[in-house]
Amino acid sequence: MVTLDYQVATGADDGYWYMSFYKTTPKLILGGLSGDPRNIFCRWAGVTIPAGAKITSAYVSFRFYNYSGTPPKCKLYFEDAANPSAVSSASDGDSRVKTTANIDVTGPTSGEWWDTDSIVSIIQELVDSYDYGAGSAMQMIILGDPSNNFSQQSAYEDGKSDGLWAPKLHIEYSFGDHCTSSSRGMFRGMFNKMR
Repeated sequence: MVTLDYQVATGADDGYWYMSFYKTTPKLILGGLSGDPRNIFCRWAGVTIPAGAKITSAYVSFRFYNYSGTPPKCKLYFEDAANPSAVSSASDGDSRVKTTANIDVTGPTSGEWWDTDSIVSIIQELVDSYDYGAGSAMQMIILGDPSNNFSQQSAYEDGKSDGLWAPKLHIEYSFGDHCTSSSRGMFRGMFNKMR
């Protein structure tokens, strides 16, 4: 079993959009405001997973900030692309192709760090479609809800944390029947280089 942990590493790699675009923002809004859904993106660079790996655990972690009303249910996807660049505008965010697999996510109303439900099916879809052997970006997209209720989470540029409260991506994988002999050999080579 191999465990990977990544954290958003720059203010350009997380933000939200609706009619306007907010890249350098201290907070990520899960839900909506003034009847407009807020759509979140978070990008993790250099995700390295060998071909044929079986994803056994995966989730995203957020640092809760505050909330308003009853936070609504939102839809969490990842971008269906081999090595996506960060979303750069509202129209750009709207044009991104999303994974078939998705989960519902509802932000909390208290606490600190919290984890989404499992996104194993989403990450497995990407690993089965693209080559992450040398490290490529993965980008999450959460579609908001047209309401005036939300749960806010810390972004990379939350001034209280110097990036330490930025969203995190956790992945675990194994080499069961899902893994080919060639990908096992590739992983052994990667491991020997790190020793």
